[in-house]
Amino acid sequence: ASDWLGDKLGNLRASLENSERALSEFRIRSNLIGVTGDATQVQRVTASESELISARAALSGARARLATAEAQLRSDGELAIAEANGVPLIQALKAEQFRVERRIQELIDDGATLSAELPNLRSQLAAIRQQTDLATRRVVESLTAEVEIAALREKNSAGALAEARQRLEEANKARVQEAQLEREAAANRAIYESYLARYKQTIEL
Repeated sequence: ASDWLGDKLGNLRASLENSERALSEFRIRSNLIGVTGDATQVQRVTASESELISARAALSGARARLATAEAQLRSDGELAIAEANGVPLIQALKAEQFRVERRIQELIDDGATLSAELPNLRSQLAAIRQQTDLATRRVVESLTAEVEIAALREKNSAGALAEARQRLEEANKARVQEAQLEREAAANRAIYESYLARYKQTIEL
């Protein structure tokens, strides 16, 4: 009986070692060492969700600024969106344009249509309008670029969130498989310890 139990213990010990080795290798392969793996994946998903919300808000704001600017240009040709870079320059040019136009009108009202100042003023007015158009185009281009950058950020954030969720799902599946391997190893350990106790009893007899 003791010889049979000895042989049986050898086989059970091999099974136990194989099951424990399989569990250890699976944990290493699935990055399940310690208890912080799942928490880290959850944190990544949470951070990615927050980043995506922020990116979508930024994209919405950029689109709204561009739409406002385009609506202003369509309605009266004036660009006065406060958030856009370059608008102060446009406003300064508009003020200078108003001053020159007023001076031209004053000369015309005074009957000084042949004044030598008029050609110079009209030349200044044309230059100011050209500068205003150029500054306006640059503002719209800047707003368009802002929308494109925000859209790219939103796309990247969505991709990062999808990847984080996939990794969390893989980690959850790995935990399920780990639990199965743990149960198998525990069962083998219990059987081995039972036979070991019986073997010791047989030897003592």
